[in-house]
Amino acid sequence: MGQADWQAMGIPPDISRNGYLVGTAGFDLPDWVGRFYPPDSTVRKRLDIYQAYFSFLEISNYFSDPQRETYVQLAKNLRDSTECSVRVPKRIACPKVWNEDIGKSMLLEVIQAVGPLVECGRLYSLVFSLDEKTVRSQSRLDYVLATTSLAQKNRIDAHVEFWHKSWHTYGVLDVLKGNGIGIANIEIPVSHAFPLKGYATS
Repeated sequence: MGQADWQAMGIPPDISRNGYLVGTAGFDLPDWVGRFYPPDSTVRKRLDIYQAYFSFLEISNYFSDPQRETYVQLAKNLRDSTECSVRVPKRIACPKVWNEDIGKSMLLEVIQAVGPLVECGRLYSLVFSLDEKTVRSQSRLDYVLATTSLAQKNRIDAHVEFWHKSWHTYGVLDVLKGNGIGIANIEIPVSHAFPLKGYATS
């Protein structure tokens, strides 16, 4: 599809005023170029277009370490109405050694990198993804509580998503609620996930 064939989609109503933040995981998606974005659009232009349609953006650093300069540039180009979540690296969310002090030390580096989003008031939350191989244990739950508490001490909300069925218990929800930690309610695992509805944990 060429530039002449591309047509912009109609901009939907802004429902963020009603408390709903809608968005996707990432905005610079190759399959969107020539469909959602114009064929010759730059990354900066894509971010501008994205924010015309969506009020929320998830940025993943799951397989990489966040770089502060990336967030300096992002903060400069975000609209006042855009909120962001940042997925923390897997080495923090699912470490090989579940040591609370090591986890907090690594997370502090992430907090420093995403600082520009905090400073401009655009960081909604840090997201901790515990993968499908991470089975629940008390020591791992204690680790989650310790690392997320460091985020909270730095004025950053934290959300956790659990991919293994062992975490999908109302007892875990109660612990999250007692510690002001949000839950990212996902459809994984398919047959054991919490029903997709709102759970007041934070």
